[in-house]
Amino acid sequence: MKKVSILFCSLLIVVSLSNFTYSKNNSKKGFDKIKSLVGTWHSKMTDGSITKITYKIVSNGSTIMETISGKEDDAMVTMYHLNENNLMMTHYCSAGNQPRMKADVKDNKIKTLNFNYIDATNLKSEHDGHMLNLDITFKDKDHFTQAWTWTKDGKNSTTVFEFERVK
Repeated sequence: MKKVSILFCSLLIVVSLSNFTYSKNNSKKGFDKIKSLVGTWHSKMTDGSITKITYKIVSNGSTIMETISGKEDDAMVTMYHLNENNLMMTHYCSAGNQPRMKADVKDNKIKTLNFNYIDATNLKSEHDGHMLNLDITFKDKDHFTQAWTWTKDGKNSTTVFEFERVK
C-alpha cells in the first residue's frame, strides 16, 4: 500500500509540473504570436473610415506596445507582457480607465487568443463603461481580427476589426 501511495504521489507531482510547464510554454507562444504582428495594419470600418494599428516591441523585448487610432479618437495603447506563466495585457482606454486582462492560452497552435477581464484601474464602478474582453484571431501573416467587447451597465457590445498588414 505504501508503494502505491508513493507511486501515486510521484505521478501527481510529474503531471502537475508538466501542466505548469505546458501552460507557461503556451503563454510564451501566445506572446510570440503577438510579436509576429510587429508593424502597421489597417482596418476599413463600415462607415468607410480607416482604423490604424501598430505593434512595436519595447522594454528590451519584454513588452509589446499596440497603438490603435481611428478617425476621431486619440490613440489608445495596449501593452502585452508575460507575468510568470500568464499572458497579460493592460488597455489604456480613451474612456479614461485601464482594464487588465489575462489570455486563456489552451493549446500551442494559437489560432485565437482570448483575453478576459481581471480588473481595472481608474474605474469607479463595474457598471461604468470599460473593455471586458478581447479576442485576437490570426488568419495568416497579413490578416488578423480583433473583437473588442465593451460593457456598460451590464450590457455588452462587440466591435470587430478586420486588419490587413500595410506593405
